[in-house]
Amino acid sequence: MLLSANNFTGELPETFAMLTKIKDFRVCDSHFSGQIPDFLENWTNLEKLVIQASGLTGPIPSGISLLTNLTDLRITDLSGPESPIPSLNKMKNMRTL
Repeated sequence: MLLSANNFTGELPETFAMLTKIKDFRVCDSHFSGQIPDFLENWTNLEKLVIQASGLTGPIPSGISLLTNLTDLRITDLSGPESPIPSLNKMKNMRTL
């Protein structure tokens, strides 16, 4: 799913939590608000996660460490409270961070 360079506003819909078979999710150059949602941890088939200039805020959810199929993780331009990066040691297929 690619949500890029659009005028969408508001938080990512909770119904996205049901996208459990999604493999690629990108939110770039958008006007969303709210924190990166915790429901991302349900997307265990996800291989690529890109959140860049999305309007979303941190912290990065700790549940991201459950996404062991990730090969590409890019998160930039977050505002919000500082927090440690969740453990990524189980992501054996990671190629781009």
